[in-house]
Amino acid sequence: MMEVAGYLGAVLMGISLGLFGGGGSILSVPILVYLFGLDAISATGLSLFIVGTTSAAGLTNYHRQGNIEWRTAALFGGASLLSVFATRRWLMPALPDPLFHMGELTVPKDTAILGLFAVVMVLAAWSMLRKRKAVPTKDAGKDQLLPLLLIGLAVGVLTGLLGAGGGFVIVPALVVIAGVEMKRPWAHRC
Repeated sequence: MMEVAGYLGAVLMGISLGLFGGGGSILSVPILVYLFGLDAISATGLSLFIVGTTSAAGLTNYHRQGNIEWRTAALFGGASLLSVFATRRWLMPALPDPLFHMGELTVPKDTAILGLFAVVMVLAAWSMLRKRKAVPTKDAGKDQLLPLLLIGLAVGVLTGLLGAGGGFVIVPALVVIAGVEMKRPWAHRC
């Protein structure tokens, strides 16, 4: 029965990702852990593949609409990919399990990852909801080479740890820190 609920959850995750361009990782990690019974390490790795593949499916349409800043995407994405690879290849295997002991309390690696996942999700939501001053939309990330690379590296580490990347880590980082608009008002339509 849980497997059927998992497949239903996967369909809902796909609809959310298609409608909002985000939410895939927020939904896929819990679906994989709690409905399919995967451990957090496997679920976060599989989530990267699932969300990356489904997001790639929408790339052509967004490109035609002019909603992709390719230079920003290349700088940010390249740095993120490098740090995701390094995190999954070297950092994740190096983390001890259990992660730490505090007196009688033992915190397993899976529990710590899921706890960090929840904290980052709340912080990302807060950063997107709080009021901020308007940022010029055209070429927002153009003169931000070093910040884009550093933010991309940091987001890549989080993405590698959490298996999350789209709507709740990458999008807030690009919108809030790099000043990229959610959708370009000046984009042309084909």
